[in-house]
Amino acid sequence: MESVYVAVDVEWIALAYGDVVRVLESPEKFKSVVIASTAPFGVKADIDNMKVVLYDAPRDASRGAIHQDLQRRGFELKLGHVMERKQYNGSVSAVQKGVDVMLTVDVMTAMQSGIDTLIILTSDTDFVPLLQQARFAGVKTAVIGRSGVSSQLTKVADVACSLVMD
Repeated sequence: MESVYVAVDVEWIALAYGDVVRVLESPEKFKSVVIASTAPFGVKADIDNMKVVLYDAPRDASRGAIHQDLQRRGFELKLGHVMERKQYNGSVSAVQKGVDVMLTVDVMTAMQSGIDTLIILTSDTDFVPLLQQARFAGVKTAVIGRSGVSSQLTKVADVACSLVMD
């Protein structure tokens, strides 16, 4: 069976679905959802040969509690950091830093270790070069989005599909 690396942009899950904990109920159930979402498109994935890594940054105390809950549930979680950025109108917003680079470095390392398939759950077009590099290296690529995926991502991925939730 193929070796599959699944990189999950937790910020995207939060924005797309609102309830991170419902979507990421358990590693096994989430792997089953990923398989159900990608299998119709020819992606051969098996729960035992699938590594799922969540990427996020602790925006606030509630997100920190969610991170602890996800780790208790058995998920591997890698965290960037948050910076405050002053907007032109004077307001301040929290911005994730280091998360995309961490995900990219981990995927590149996994590719050197010989993964067969890369699945990314995101809508972030910053990952277009990563998907291009993976395909160039012979790794099958899939992007999972919600009700459609960015046209930039669909152009570079072998498979683009929506997350199939119960």
